[in-house]
Formats: sequence, C-alpha cells, structure tokens
Amino acid sequence: MSAALDSPNPASTPPGGPGPQVPSVRVPLQFVLTGVVALVAGMVILVRRPDLLATYHYNQYIIATTHLLVLGWITSIVMGAMYQLVPVALETRLHSERLARWHFPLHLIAVAGMVWMFWKWDMKQVAHFGSAYAAGVGLFVYNIGRTLWRGPRWNVVATAVLSALVWFCLPLCA
Repeated sequence: MSAALDSPNPASTPPGGPGPQVPSVRVPLQFVLTGVVALVAGMVILVRRPDLLATYHYNQYIIATTHLLVLGWITSIVMGAMYQLVPVALETRLHSERLARWHFPLHLIAVAGMVWMFWKWDMKQVAHFGSAYAAGVGLFVYNIGRTLWRGPRWNVVATAVLSALVWFCLPLCA
C-alpha cells in the first residue's frame, strides 16, 4: 500500500484539519434544515389544498404559501450555503459566527411570523415580522460583506458574492 493511503491525513486534507477558514457547521446546517422543513411544509399545504393553485393569486393563503417557499425555503438554503461556502471560496474566516448565530433565530421567528400572519391576514403583524426579517437580512449582508472585505484577493467569486448581497438588499427597498 502507498504511504499516502495509510496516512491519517490524505493528500486532499491539509495537515491539522480542514483549515482555519472553515466555519462551524452548526449555523449553515440550521439554515439548510430550516429550508428543508419550509419546503416540506409548503408541499404539505399544496397537497392538502390543491385548490389554492387554481384560485385567484391575491388571497391570503397563496401569499402565505408563497412567502413560506420563497423566504422559508429558498432564502434559508441560500443563506446557509453562503455562510458555509463564502469563507471557504474566499479563503478567509467568516467575519462573525456570533452574528450568524444571532441571525438564525431572528430569521426563523420572522419568517414563521410573517407566514402565520399572512395566513391570518393580519397586515399590522406582517409588517412587524417583516421588519424583523429585514433586520436579519441586514445582519446577513453585513456579516458576509465584512467577510468579503477581508478576503485576501478579489476574484470572480467575490464579484458574484457582492452581486448576491446587492440582490438580497433590493427586495427590501420595494
């Protein structure tokens, strides 16, 4: 057998572990699992209420389900992926894992509250939870933006991340 295969650290893993830029898996995993739960919940709603797909699009149930899928599923998955991959791709550390840990419960409460209040059609509370969601996006953009700023070099990945951050902010301006 080759000495490389018998080594406790294969050639693809640097000595000492995966490297200092790899963030804790806890934060990204929370966001990804939240996204999966939101997808399953959205599919359960649509399986139990297929009439929603044939009704007029501007009703409380369609709007609640849309927000569940867009904010709960897609946005959660994207945020989790960015928390995991941006530091690795840019070969730097995440600016603040503590900030990311604060972001998760804010995101979870805001999305769940918005969806529930849309379902009940309580627009005042939707605005409150929407403000909490906007604050969470602000934390996310700040954290990833600072991570981007401290990156050792500017490349195509950094440009794509900057573009993603801009697109995260634009819907909040509407």
